[in-house]
Amino acid sequence: MKQEPKQTSRPDHKGTHNPNARLTDKIVLAIAGEPRGWGKNRGIAQKYGVSYHTVVSIQHGRRWASVTGE
Repeated sequence: MKQEPKQTSRPDHKGTHNPNARLTDKIVLAIAGEPRGWGKNRGIAQKYGVSYHTVVSIQHGRRWASVTGE
């Protein structure tokens, strides 16, 4: 008997609907709107209290794409 793959996340738990979300839509849009450039992302990360990788992932549309529209 073949098992169905386990669903890792619920479709209705995207963005701020996820009970573990630390960011709001407003903060994500602010991060996405910040100017990009060498050395700027670390300052953005400190400003919003998130990691450098979170900032880069938001800016490149790998995270929070449901909010940024990318």
